[in-house]
Amino acid sequence: MTGNIVGEEFDELVDRIKNYFLSNYEVESGQTVLIGYYGTCLKKVASVFACLELGLSISIIDYHITIVSPESATKTQLLSPIHYFICEDDKFPKQHPKSKYAILIKYCLNTI
Repeated sequence: MTGNIVGEEFDELVDRIKNYFLSNYEVESGQTVLIGYYGTCLKKVASVFACLELGLSISIIDYHITIVSPESATKTQLLSPIHYFICEDDKFPKQHPKSKYAILIKYCLNTI
């Protein structure tokens, strides 16, 4: 036992995220993931580690977005295909028309 509770909790979170991917999707190295957590939080960092361990290509969108402008739509298309979208919006509920989820779901193949 290491005595490092935070490290152990982090490792467990990384493993839970990896196991979720492996149990629900046919994950292949090189597929893309868009991580949509705001700011820095344990879930966001654990998601990055889990995706790296799975060999996924990662993009992070950690700012509030209320509309996909022509410029951001072009950037999103450059990332396409986006195989997985991990999103938690702290400003709007998922189904709100201005939530990051509602705006970006049409560009992503799978949402977590």
